Amino acid sequence: MYSDNFIADLDKLPFPARHLVPLEKYGTHAFTVSTSRGCPFGCTFCQVSGKDGLKWRHRSAANIIEEIKELIKNHPNIKKVSGPEGKRPMVFFVDDNFMVSIERVEEICNKIMEEGIKIYWDANARVDTIANISEDILDLFKKSGCMHLFLGVESGSEKILKSYNKRIKKKDVLKSAERLKKKGIFFTGLFILGYIDETNSDLNATIQFAKKMDPTIVSFRILIPLPGTKIYEKYIKDDLITDFNYFNYTSGKQIIKHKENLERWVLKCYMMYYLRPRKEYLDLGMWKMLFQIYR
Repeated sequence: MYSDNFIADLDKLPFPARHLVPLEKYGTHAFTVSTSRGCPFGCTFCQVSGKDGLKWRHRSAANIIEEIKELIKNHPNIKKVSGPEGKRPMVFFVDDNFMVSIERVEEICNKIMEEGIKIYWDANARVDTIANISEDILDLFKKSGCMHLFLGVESGSEKILKSYNKRIKKKDVLKSAERLKKKGIFFTGLFILGYIDETNSDLNATIQFAKKMDPTIVSFRILIPLPGTKIYEKYIKDDLITDFNYFNYTSGKQIIKHKENLERWVLKCYMMYYLRPRKEYLDLGMWKMLFQIYR
């Protein structure tokens, strides 16, 4: 499954053969574009460093722009997303961390604007990146079409964050959320429930922190020890995995031993998050736009 024979120059790879798939028939509103591989951060629950290596390899901004121009030209009938600048195609940069190099992202954004490319885009980002980049860069994101970002938070417990080797500060989580709200960029907060020694108190800390962060959308998922991760090695050693049917790994089912009923905790977290007064929930335009992208 894994190999250390990695391709160094990703610009040499051909663009995806999208002509082989009738994208217009799938009801999709977003093109997916992969611009890099590998991740230098090495979170214990994440497959990326095991699968693609700790060394981050990336495509050039010019190469990425050429792919975006090609897919827009070749798929003029793809459904467009209604946003603040009217209807545009949506591009999801599917890299596990699109913003390892802010200089490269800045170059991509500038080229989008220089080439007159009218798109909306979203991506995965670390909270410490969003918390610490300049206002000018955030403005550039917005001007170039950034509509939404996925932020990996994982937990509201410092103990669990340390176990995940997440290397983020909770103050940066809150700062990143506040900055995106001010810029009018929607964001999803991603959380994981169920580490080995995660207690009732830790789980409650996560839902309370999620409410404090207050993302546009929230995702609570049960921990899945994936092959190639440090957590998987520990769970195998301690006989903590109850189901090796990979079809259940994306089903939301609990496949690990834990003293808490994690499926109930996921439901509880969603109910406590969404069943609370919040004026943004009355913004039907926002929900319509998000539904177009992620339905």
